[in-house]
Amino acid sequence: STGAFAFPISSGVRAGQIRVIAGNGTNVTYVYMPGSPDAIAVGSTLSAAAGAGASAFEITTGADSGKTLFIHGNTSTTTSLFDPAADSFGTGPATSSAIGAGSSNFSIDSGTHSGKRFVTRGANTTNTFLFDPATSTFSDGLTLSNDVNTGAFALKLESISAGRLPLVRALTGQDLKVVLSWGAGDPYDLDLHVVGTLPAGQTVTNVNNDDCGTGNNSLFHVWAARPSVGMSWAQQYSAKTRTYIQGASQYNSSGYFPLNPDTTTALVQDAITGFGPEAINFIGGYTDGTYWFSVANWSQWFAGSHAGADKFNQQWDVTNVEIKVYDATGLAFQMVAAEPTVTPDFTEAASQAGCSSTSDWQQCELWRAFTMTVSGTGPSSRVFTPVNQYANWPDNSGTQDQSKCKMGGNW
Repeated sequence: STGAFAFPISSGVRAGQIRVIAGNGTNVTYVYMPGSPDAIAVGSTLSAAAGAGASAFEITTGADSGKTLFIHGNTSTTTSLFDPAADSFGTGPATSSAIGAGSSNFSIDSGTHSGKRFVTRGANTTNTFLFDPATSTFSDGLTLSNDVNTGAFALKLESISAGRLPLVRALTGQDLKVVLSWGAGDPYDLDLHVVGTLPAGQTVTNVNNDDCGTGNNSLFHVWAARPSVGMSWAQQYSAKTRTYIQGASQYNSSGYFPLNPDTTTALVQDAITGFGPEAINFIGGYTDGTYWFSVANWSQWFAGSHAGADKFNQQWDVTNVEIKVYDATGLAFQMVAAEPTVTPDFTEAASQAGCSSTSDWQQCELWRAFTMTVSGTGPSSRVFTPVNQYANWPDNSGTQDQSKCKMGGNW
């Protein structure tokens, strides 16, 4: 009931078990014992009743290191100290005023109060406390700007030092974020592609035969493969230097990589276990022209690579596939994969089963979603045009065709 919660026991006679605080104005606890079979038993009693605002944290330094401090809440100033070696509770240090609904706590890892615990009082007040493990006492802390009550919680923000996470990068100026998401674990792997037209006179070197063998190098292409080194990681392209930029090899298996300052277009998240999101960021410096956005259903084409997957449960109609485009002002455009009104394009692999009419579009493996035409700066300079056409992804030999000519430039 009110004030109930669970807390893992990491040491002592009940190591690996879970302490359950009953709350509801009682001092009752239970112990959950995992196993075959699992079981639950009545545990040691708290030193006082627990209720709304109850919480706990482990003490890692000081005289009480290894013990767990349980804040009773329940509009009281009392706490209990749990000793895992003895599997018992003793009376803990008191707070200067009663703790109630909405109380929470977190560790302070730097600054003046590093090593202490920050506790909000809750109970519709602005008060906080600091717990000092060196003295095992509470003292009054900062005053919050607003009252804290039922439903409140604390969220600790930490800086990222091992590279950038551009999926959540703040958008400014001309920046865009294109996010692909879908509402289920199947399909398990969709790939977001963008193909962009280069300004007149600009070219890029044919990479991995991505120019479709025609020598057409007036388009750039960004998706989950990285040029020149195979399909080991995501692509970055620079409209400033008109070159592809390679991420450092140590980030091949990571969920992020540091962006080269010249990068203007980059796939920054590759999702291969369902739901998404995948994201491509456009960072200030991309040029005027047309950009084609498409999604390849990799898991439908290569269903045998995933346990339990087949050509049918990986189809488009099993989930809600959606692309959203954000700019510095918010949501700029969105589109959901839907039944098409345009006959699928199956010119490259006409013999492929399915994907031959608007009634069997779910069997197609490529969704040509929309185009974006840019001319100038600001939201009014971008025109989004829905296409919603499906296509055979393999070529006539049965090999998936991920070239930029397939993904954009001619539809």
